Amino acid sequence: EGVAIPLSTDIRERLSADRIYYVRTDGSDSNTGLANTAGGAFLTIQKALNVAASLDCSTFNLTIQVADGTYAAGGSLPAMLGSGTFTLTGNTGSPANCIISATGSNAISANDAGTWTVQGFKLQTTTSGSLLAAARRTTVNFGFIDFGACAGAHQLFVQQGALAIAFANCTISGQSGYAFMTTNFSGYIQMFNLTFTITSGNKTWAIFAYAATGNIYSGGMTFTLSGVTVTATRYQAEMNGTIATSGGGANYFPGNVAGSVATGGQYA
Repeated sequence: EGVAIPLSTDIRERLSADRIYYVRTDGSDSNTGLANTAGGAFLTIQKALNVAASLDCSTFNLTIQVADGTYAAGGSLPAMLGSGTFTLTGNTGSPANCIISATGSNAISANDAGTWTVQGFKLQTTTSGSLLAAARRTTVNFGFIDFGACAGAHQLFVQQGALAIAFANCTISGQSGYAFMTTNFSGYIQMFNLTFTITSGNKTWAIFAYAATGNIYSGGMTFTLSGVTVTATRYQAEMNGTIATSGGGANYFPGNVAGSVATGGQYA
């Protein structure tokens, strides 16, 4: 007799056009997410990400559009199926109007997530957690971000071969416990010919730019201090970490203490 083989119930919806999921503070995770109304939008960012991850996007683009407001939890970007673009977007004109305020976790994290674009948010954490954290097989393109108060050690934290690439100007309105940006274990941060404006009171970091077994490329950047002072070691490269500034010089990064290199680190 033949053996009956049960059919899988895990059948992905295959997109035939670009799709947008909406998230609003007056939405519900019981909604479909397909309409920008209280009765159509999701309530949480993570719900939208989870639903997106269940799709076969084929060649089409997937966007999660987050409305203005404050969201008490951020999200973990998932690996997606398809060759289109995947974008998490808030308010690119006024990022401070669309706030992700996470408690005890990263505001946005990406681990083995493929390639995503993240834009138009003010990010902040309380208790612990980085603002934007990427690890392993992940590329996060980010822009129009306001890096707010961070309870963790690093506002921008990239490690284990992941890439974080800035494509638009950003604001730094808060500080973290150790460094603004940190890369290690072959992580890579790239920011090129952009302006990062530091606002909202004086800032104190141990180090502004820190590379340990990782790489930072920060050529042609302008770090503008908007009526504030920065107390920090400008940079530190160690354990074969590299920081390249395209000849920006010793005072390229904000701070009041000279940078340093150690144990094979390089700064140029």
